[in-house]
Amino acid sequence: MPPLLSHSIIFLKMSNFNEENLLLEKMEGLKDDGAANWSDFKSALEIVYDERTSCVERLEEDLNEIQIQFSKFLNFVVNDHVLESINKLAGDNQCGS
Repeated sequence: MPPLLSHSIIFLKMSNFNEENLLLEKMEGLKDDGAANWSDFKSALEIVYDERTSCVERLEEDLNEIQIQFSKFLNFVVNDHVLESINKLAGDNQCGS
């Protein structure tokens, strides 16, 4: 599992995220079952959609909730130092350099 995804799940838990979120519940269940891709949001979304086609509105709300929290996580992780490093790397790797 990519470390960023693992850390994003930890971030969700530490931020008192809605524990009744369908996607988070599914990822927790997959983790408990030992699934290698338990933190894959897309896979969890597909599984939940297939299992709960009658509550698409709830799934949309829960997905939106995850997207908002993931944006907060990225804003927390990608600080000014990281952005400066990326800009430097991009400048160093320009064509003709």
